[in-house]
Amino acid sequence: MTLASVPVAGPEEVRAAVAASRAAQAGWAKRPADERARVMRQLARVMGRRGDEIAECIRRETGKPEAEALAEVLVSVDLVRYYARVAPRHLRTRRAGTGWMVTKSGWVEREPLGVVGAITPWNYPFVLVMDCVTPALFAGNGVVVK
Repeated sequence: MTLASVPVAGPEEVRAAVAASRAAQAGWAKRPADERARVMRQLARVMGRRGDEIAECIRRETGKPEAEALAEVLVSVDLVRYYARVAPRHLRTRRAGTGWMVTKSGWVEREPLGVVGAITPWNYPFVLVMDCVTPALFAGNGVVVK
C-alpha cells in the first residue's frame, strides 16, 4: 500500500528551497527575540491543537504506535515552549568581562548564521526535526530540512 509519493529533489530544487529560506530569514532575523518567541509560542499552540493529526501522520508514515507518535508531538510542543521562555534571555546582548584587562569591557552579541541545513534521522521524524529547527529559528535563522 502506498501512503504518499514524494518527488526526489535535485540540485535546482535544493537551491530554490535555500533561496526561499534566505529571503524569509532576512525579515525573521530583524524581529527582536521576544517577538520571535511570541510567534513560536503560537506555533506551539497550533501543534498542540493539531497534535492528533500530526501524530496520525507520524503513525502512518512510520508504523509507530499511536501513543509513541503522540509523544513526539507533545515533546516538540514542550521544546518550543521551553525555548520561548529561555531564548530571549540567552539571545540578549550582554556585557562580558575581559579577564585580566580590568579597565576594558566587551559585549557578547549573538547574530543569526543565515540558512541552516538540517538532515535528521528518520526514527523520530517529528521530534528530531523540531530539535534542530527550534533553536535555529529562535536564533533568527532560516532552515531547510531534508
